[in-house]
Amino acid sequence: MRDETSAWLNPLREELMLRPDGPQIMRELFDQVSIPAAEVAEPFMDLVLRSVGSDPEYQVVDWIVFGQLLKARLGWDWYPDFPG
Repeated sequence: MRDETSAWLNPLREELMLRPDGPQIMRELFDQVSIPAAEVAEPFMDLVLRSVGSDPEYQVVDWIVFGQLLKARLGWDWYPDFPG
């Protein structure tokens, strides 16, 4: 994950962890944005899967979509839609 993406996600994550339902929301969002790595059609991912194997357990997360969903779930309309 890029530093700017991490910096953008941190306030969202911190707010989520203050909520009693935070872990449940986190699981729900991960389920929505995670896909098996073998389904990602990128040359880099192909290289990674050849080196580690195409274990169906490997998941890829779209962190931008995760942050956007989390932002909406928290009701943070004022927060940027994308990392800086």
